[in-house]
Amino acid sequence: MVRSGLVARIAGRSPHLSEAEIDAVVSAILQRIGDALTAGDRVELRGFGVFAPFSRRSHSGLNPYTKRPIQIGDRRLISFKPAKSIKRHVEDVAARTIVDRKIAAVRLRLNGHASTDASPSHP
Repeated sequence: MVRSGLVARIAGRSPHLSEAEIDAVVSAILQRIGDALTAGDRVELRGFGVFAPFSRRSHSGLNPYTKRPIQIGDRRLISFKPAKSIKRHVEDVAARTIVDRKIAAVRLRLNGHASTDASPSHP
């Protein structure tokens, strides 16, 4: 989802607010999260996850094209660890999708239609 999609979804659920007001709130939240991470602070959004800045020291590596050694400089990065509830939700959706696909394949076979898998069909 992109930012405009987020604003549109919130607007759909909050008809008493204009999209401009919602966009301003989303901008303020994202700006504050960015400011905190820039300052080296950890940002915890309960029920969603934790953003934490960390530094990676310089180290040697290989140029993937020439395979020659290169020096990679210091970098500041951000890690994200999702909340358990978000991880569980994503895993549940993925599991349901797999089960739904398997059920659909079985239904196709039972109805005499060609299956999408490579197993041979029996007359």
